[in-house]
Amino acid sequence: MQKIFLLFFVSLAFSSCSQQPQYGKNPLLLDQFNFKLDVGSFYKDESIFRGKSDFSVSASEISYAYKDHQTTFIQYATRSMSQDRILAKYGAMNFESLGMVTDSADEKVLLVSAGTDYATAAQVEELLKKLQKAYGQATLSTTSSVHLEQVRIRFQAEGKVIKLTLDDIGTQIVDSEEQAPDPLPFGAKYEAKVVDAIRKKKDGIHVMLFVVTPMFDEVLQEARSFTGDLTRY
Repeated sequence: MQKIFLLFFVSLAFSSCSQQPQYGKNPLLLDQFNFKLDVGSFYKDESIFRGKSDFSVSASEISYAYKDHQTTFIQYATRSMSQDRILAKYGAMNFESLGMVTDSADEKVLLVSAGTDYATAAQVEELLKKLQKAYGQATLSTTSSVHLEQVRIRFQAEGKVIKLTLDDIGTQIVDSEEQAPDPLPFGAKYEAKVVDAIRKKKDGIHVMLFVVTPMFDEVLQEARSFTGDLTRY
């Protein structure tokens, strides 16, 4: 009997380990992401994409002010031009690019960012509905420039901030006279405008999804410059 129980627990442990997300092998699931990720285990094979022409891999230190002190963080980034290997998922949405920010000890995950350049209108609609169902009310902010227009939809939940960023969907969502206050409540009016815009875009929509701790969200709200995926936060 003891042998049977031992085999059962060994089997259970093996099954659990086999389901753990691993960089480049098992997608990081963002639906219920709670920041309890073993960074060392996740990135244990960082060489998996190195030397491949359709991937850009980097890890660097970044510094931001937090509570009147300059604080160092570690930023990981994998930018991909290939849909063959999925690095993260939220529901049915696949992301081929993945970013992460950890504390300076490389122990605590503070932010995860997932991106794709290949989303269809139907996929973005489905993702937006899932986020609304999971997190409720949201706020909307936009940024327009000569080169880029961004729509950012922000959800606040217990212990996390979720932000969906859509790049250059080709329609002015917020009229100039409506800019204040910023951000705006993401109600039916703006939801209809966003949905209409992505339907006109049809496909090739660039999507970034951020899952962030409240602490690091506070840091980014006060930051004056950004690198990598953080430029779309």
